[in-house]
Amino acid sequence: MTVAIGLTAILLTLLFRFLMNNAQFERKVDQASAKVLERQRLGERLETILTSLQPVSKESVALYTLPFPDDEVVESLVVSFNAGIDPDPEYSHVVTGRIFVTDRQELALVYWPLNKEGYRTEVLLQNVRGLEWQFLGQKLDKDPKIPVIANNWAWLSKWPKERKTVPEIIRLKIWCGIEKTRHSEPNLQWAFILPTLTPIQP
Repeated sequence: MTVAIGLTAILLTLLFRFLMNNAQFERKVDQASAKVLERQRLGERLETILTSLQPVSKESVALYTLPFPDDEVVESLVVSFNAGIDPDPEYSHVVTGRIFVTDRQELALVYWPLNKEGYRTEVLLQNVRGLEWQFLGQKLDKDPKIPVIANNWAWLSKWPKERKTVPEIIRLKIWCGIEKTRHSEPNLQWAFILPTLTPIQP
């Protein structure tokens, strides 16, 4: 009788450990799936925005970088894009948005209607420890730190409003969960090809 009770206790202990390990494994799988889905949605959202650029007026610019007082990681990317049809007519069609990293290490999109009354905020990605925009365009200055690819084309870290055009390609590098100062290579990267009238000559 004692032996039977002892064996039963051992079997129950082993079964309990198996169930605990299985629950922990499932939790880790769910967390990993959530991260993959979050990053996939980020790429899709940015693709939608950057391929729907539309200036507010003939005199305005659809995309440029601009420093804001709360920009700690990198300058904000300001975009005007066609948001399509929204339940709220004010947020339908062309809106202006700002993509930046918050002080809570969140990559956020804030956008507002043409009348600038009210705004919406979307958290695109969390735990962003570093971010870098790269814009493919003609190099206008003689900064030796910016290497030329070919025929004066270069990857630029800023895209000022004075250019009055959009870059041909935008690359986005993100250090998500890792420090940029400790890791030279990002763990997330995207490239977006923008519609443009300027041909890239080799």
